[in-house]
Amino acid sequence: MTIQSKGSLLVRLVATFLGLLWCSYSWAGFTGSYDISNWTVSASSFGCGTSSVDTSGAPGTVTFTVANGCASSFARITLPSMPSSGTVTFNYSISGAGSGHIGQTIVNGTSTTFATFNGATVAGTATVNATSGQSFAIDLSKFSGFGSTTMTITNFSVAAATNSTSVPTLTEMGLFILSIILVFFTARRLRER
Repeated sequence: MTIQSKGSLLVRLVATFLGLLWCSYSWAGFTGSYDISNWTVSASSFGCGTSSVDTSGAPGTVTFTVANGCASSFARITLPSMPSSGTVTFNYSISGAGSGHIGQTIVNGTSTTFATFNGATVAGTATVNATSGQSFAIDLSKFSGFGSTTMTITNFSVAAATNSTSVPTLTEMGLFILSIILVFFTARRLRER
């Protein structure tokens, strides 16, 4: 192997490694920083009924149920602080009885409805952007009427923003420093040959 091809190989290896290290991250399911244990579960509980959130299917599935006997109730999971900026995407399916029930995301206190249930099953994909440090919630609420409704969330994922300004984690910084050390010693060995 010539020195020129060794240098070219080194440049390609370094570029590939750094590209992988600093590329856009994505998370699938309620795993890693988005593990369900990092979320706060809350649900209304009144004398007329109790709403619930079932996280036993995580990391793949989370199920929300609003109380049957109450005119107003909710079931919610909240991530107190987004680990990184990015686009949150998930599939949902809402079914049950009643009408006027909504599926919504809540980012830093601002809610956005992604589905309204009026007695017929509703399914689709929700997408919302969130910034590192913002609170993020997925919620099933009803504000009037009776009937129990269930919403199932699947295929939860977060694609980090490519121009994210979030601070690298210690692990990311460590890998970056390790890659620089690796490049230095590899270049040194190539020069010695």
